Amino acid sequence: MARVYETFRKQRVNRRRFLGATAMGAAGAAVIACTGGGGGGENGAPFSDANETPTPGGTLRLRQTTPYPSLSPFGPTSLLSSGVFGFISYDHLWYIPIDTGEIVPFLAEDDGIEMVDPLQVNITIREAYYHDKPPVDGRQVLTTDIPPSWNRFRDDPFGLGRQWLRDIMESLDTPDDRTLIIKQNRPYAWMFGTAGAGSAFSSSVLPVEIVEDDDFLARDVIGSGPHMLTSHRNGIDLRFQAHPRWRVDGEPLLGGIDYSLITEATAAQAQFRAGNLDTTGFSNKLEADDMKDQLGDEVIITSELSRSYTVLMLKITPPFDDERVRHGINLAVNRQDLIQAVELNPDGGRLTGIVPPAQELYALDEDEEVMQDYFRHDTAAARALLEEADFPFDRQFTLKFPSGEEMAKRAQVLKEQLGRAGVNIRLEDQDLFTVWLPRTLNQGDFDMTLFTHLPYEDPSLPLAFYSNNSPIGPIDENLGRNNMGFFDDDVIAATEAAALELELEPRIEKVKEAQRVIIRKWGPMLNLYSSVNFGARRHWYKGITSGRGSFGTFMNLRRSWIDSGLRGS
Repeated sequence: MARVYETFRKQRVNRRRFLGATAMGAAGAAVIACTGGGGGGENGAPFSDANETPTPGGTLRLRQTTPYPSLSPFGPTSLLSSGVFGFISYDHLWYIPIDTGEIVPFLAEDDGIEMVDPLQVNITIREAYYHDKPPVDGRQVLTTDIPPSWNRFRDDPFGLGRQWLRDIMESLDTPDDRTLIIKQNRPYAWMFGTAGAGSAFSSSVLPVEIVEDDDFLARDVIGSGPHMLTSHRNGIDLRFQAHPRWRVDGEPLLGGIDYSLITEATAAQAQFRAGNLDTTGFSNKLEADDMKDQLGDEVIITSELSRSYTVLMLKITPPFDDERVRHGINLAVNRQDLIQAVELNPDGGRLTGIVPPAQELYALDEDEEVMQDYFRHDTAAARALLEEADFPFDRQFTLKFPSGEEMAKRAQVLKEQLGRAGVNIRLEDQDLFTVWLPRTLNQGDFDMTLFTHLPYEDPSLPLAFYSNNSPIGPIDENLGRNNMGFFDDDVIAATEAAALELELEPRIEKVKEAQRVIIRKWGPMLNLYSSVNFGARRHWYKGITSGRGSFGTFMNLRRSWIDSGLRGS
């Protein structure tokens, strides 16, 4: 076990070296993930603002795609609100960049994370202060704020991916105002990541004065993050100002962030073209190229492989409880044609295995034989397997999906592809929040459902959906939780082995082996592809970090800046 702690200490040294190299200037171009725009490198290539002097105080102007019915990080719309406030206004102990897999302390001191043993971690937090708004009035952040915050996330019935909080975290102790002691009931490799104590969606630190005040949380936000919410109109047109007592001197460079509600993508692109928005997103590369043709050097086109990925879920009831049927369905799907039909460009997406390709540390190589089997398309072979399994070709199956133009396109293409193998499909689009999420997905009320997963930061959730510790679905007291009803002993053992491996390199190999096991079992969630996101930023929006997952979003909110000389006042 000593090797585990030595590895952890080396990671911290490597992290300091890496941050020292990047502190002089960010590389790459990105559109902040929570704006709904694209992200990634400048036409796939890095750029640098390292030789330019930032001009602090500018206001970043972003699009808001939908009103927020509640600002609370708890409740049925918490995913929506946390995608903004979890990055902008709330603080966290640490985060793990997707590219290195190593812990970067945030609210925790640089040398304030001590792994006492596999079941206990001691944390010392920095001096930090909340936003100066009543009833908190800018007081110092205390470790005694953390247990009430995390317990509230744990107990939120609408929270997804809370296994660590609910089943593994044993206790949180605060012997003094700056010390937190975390104890677990078993070792857990994903404890520091987004499935544990490192999530913008379930590990934010809120002041104890408001953490149980649902009326307050619905209409206002107080955290110790880099930007303070100053106003909004019933969840519309959010306005933020830089937190004057932000814990890092000289940050954030942005003086404020203004959101404008623009529900239509074409309207947002028009506002970007007019210079009223600093970033925008596109549905495909054709739109991005058109914007470049119009604005020339005044715009920087961005592209990045999404961490999100589209999947087809099958319920383990007849006939999908037969492995041959699941294999046959997979053979009937032509992923490349799906990408072309929806993204309008063969380079608009990449095929995804069990762990999406954006998670390069853990994803299987596309050239592996098991991956070639997974991506293989053969309609005739699909039909033969279905016939061998006595598939009910006379039965109509409903494919449910959350409403939306792109998802409807994907559903229609899949209906046609499966139809060629003799599978009779009826399409049913459903409202995301009122029907599809609470009933279809969470309760497993489907034969087949199509959707796009959230942009996960590590393999814990991509693997968990195939296990008896899935974040969604009714709980069976004997079998566990899985909304597809998929309980396979070999798959459960392989995913558990990865979750118990505390050292990074061996864990990478165990994650890869778990993926091979799932594919060989033809797990009922068939992963299809990850989109390539295309976006743009105006040439006056500088200092952007890319390629680091949501860690880049945190850094962009702190270190990006507006060149007011180029944009004007």
